[in-house]
Amino acid sequence: AELELLALSQKVSALEAALVRVEALTRQGRTEDALTLLESNAGSATGEGVALQPRINLERARAHSAQGRHDDALAEAAAGVALADQYSLPFERAQLLRLQSDVLQQSGDSEAARVASAEASAVLQQLGVLDA
Repeated sequence: AELELLALSQKVSALEAALVRVEALTRQGRTEDALTLLESNAGSATGEGVALQPRINLERARAHSAQGRHDDALAEAAAGVALADQYSLPFERAQLLRLQSDVLQQSGDSEAARVASAEASAVLQQLGVLDA
């Protein structure tokens, strides 16, 4: 049982490291590389790693947004928000809502962007990350 726990911990740590690299690749404009790396590691989100699924959705949505694939980015963000709610991950929910707001703004839906941004800010205020 201890070895299984260690193996699971190593998988989760490897997935977390891959997510950091995916974010960096996206920020560098290397979105195809980011998506390839993400897809090769996304299957590790099992067991305890399933709580990382909203972050996987976030990084996938960021890459899609950077590619101008707004519908795909919004779909990933919405799926991530639902999972963040399911797993009680309010910070991840706020990050996804912020990205959703950015994509909606880029798509020309400023009212929906405002709503998503306000919801993200409210969550962050509840967490004490933002001042009221």
